[in-house]
Amino acid sequence: MGVNDAIRSFIEFIRNVTPSDHSDKGLFKDSTTLIVHENQTVILVGDDADKYREVKASVYEAISARRPVSRKAVDSILDDFFMRALASGDHRELPHLDDQLQAGIQRLKTALFEQLKSWEVRLTVEGLAPSGLPMRVGKVDFRFVDDEYLEELQGDLRQSTGTETGDVPHATQPLMNIVGAIRDKAIAVSTVNSVDRDAAIDTARHDLRITIDAINFFASRESMRGWVFLPGDTMPQAELVFASCTGSNLEMSFHRAGPIRCIPLNQLASRKGFARVSEILAKENPTDLEERILASLQWAGRAQVEARREEAFLFYAIALETLVLGRKTTMEITHQLATRCAHLAGGPSLDEKQLVVQKIRALYDLRSKIVHSGSLQIKEEELAQIREYSRLSLFFIIDVEPFREMKLVNDLEGWFKTRLLMGEVRSD
Repeated sequence: MGVNDAIRSFIEFIRNVTPSDHSDKGLFKDSTTLIVHENQTVILVGDDADKYREVKASVYEAISARRPVSRKAVDSILDDFFMRALASGDHRELPHLDDQLQAGIQRLKTALFEQLKSWEVRLTVEGLAPSGLPMRVGKVDFRFVDDEYLEELQGDLRQSTGTETGDVPHATQPLMNIVGAIRDKAIAVSTVNSVDRDAAIDTARHDLRITIDAINFFASRESMRGWVFLPGDTMPQAELVFASCTGSNLEMSFHRAGPIRCIPLNQLASRKGFARVSEILAKENPTDLEERILASLQWAGRAQVEARREEAFLFYAIALETLVLGRKTTMEITHQLATRCAHLAGGPSLDEKQLVVQKIRALYDLRSKIVHSGSLQIKEEELAQIREYSRLSLFFIIDVEPFREMKLVNDLEGWFKTRLLMGEVRSD
């Protein structure tokens, strides 16, 4: 639904709604919405409550599709308009309510399309080593919170609370202690345009997650023994394990779970393809092919840090499909994927390409078993195979000619079509 249609539905709802004034009849037996504005309260019950939430959701979806704004901000604007419109009564008491609503539509649109403001959002990041920081990757500046940067943050906080001079008031001290807790941690700084603070944080966190997935793609879990993550995603822990069998003593052992060491970002920056990915991440409007690369990188980055083999296997499979097939797939998926992978990275000879087709088909049989029959028996070598095909395909399209110079999905699709016309690759 478009913005104008969504707003018309909202106005139409106000035109016909009859708020409840029967709070003694058991409101909670039906769906209920309570709207409070200044000294005025309106209660919507049953279908009216459901419809109000529905029309507000439609307006939010239409607005948020065009600009970064939080659900909270849109709801506040709509609630305010609703309450002001019915301040003197509903359609039963106000014969000119329709004229009043039509006159207020432009004011409502102006409020919903408030000018975007520039926000600087700082989010803490786990798993990054201080070496090589500060460094910019895409739109994100990664900084290490040393004493100097901590003092800068605390100075900003003092200024925002009006205590930039003199001793810190007792009420402000807990805030300073919280800021002090991020000493010796990494922080990600992003500048985003948004209507309100909540939307700015969501936008910055979204950009940061994509960037972290890309970083983890380049940080081989096997060699780096660590990865980058946001607070709450994962933490390194020591797992205590007890085991014994009949006739033997109880044995105790420790197992390290989660990332073991922090990632030196400067080491990753020199790896093949990293600079190109950083360029793509920095773009405000990436091309459709670049968006496909980023989507594939996200899945591969998640697979890189996933501890469960079957889930990592699926993530790598999705990364491969996203990159090589995209959304418009008209022929049988396994055949198309296998032949495209063979042409992309299968070697120059027909035998080498046929071997890739056979392996991709076998791997996708495993994928189907996981998805459709719940099979969880993925061997390490099977995971290693699909990881290698996903990583190779991404590296080829990111940083190998002629793919590096391609801008659009149609360029890549044209390359595949040309190869297929030159000769079909079969596995039998």
